Amino acid sequence: MNPSSFVGRWFRTGDRGYLDDDGYLWLVRSAVDEIDLPALTLRSLG
Repeated sequence: MNPSSFVGRWFRTGDRGYLDDDGYLWLVRSAVDEIDLPALTLRSLG
């Protein structure tokens, strides 16, 4: 992570999403199919 990872107060993940008219954030597509955490690995089902 470095300063280019941020756009204003938003963290740039590479995921795709949009804000609806009510201000809710909807994630449409993940940038990666796997997330590695210290204790486990999360994988997408799709």
